[in-house]
Amino acid sequence: MLKKIVIIGPESTGKSTLAAQLAEHYETDWVPEFAREYLLSNGKEYTYEDLLTIAKG
Repeated sequence: MLKKIVIIGPESTGKSTLAAQLAEHYETDWVPEFAREYLLSNGKEYTYEDLLTIAKG
């Protein structure tokens, strides 16, 4: 059975670090935050359409 873990919370609280450590512990892959990279590439201001793109990853 495949199990997924979702980590949510405000920025700069260690979610990415925790995800990487969990992946290492369980010898599996992890997916880095997509929204941060998207906003860094496309600007900090975003529209509703951008949210749909971010949600789709």
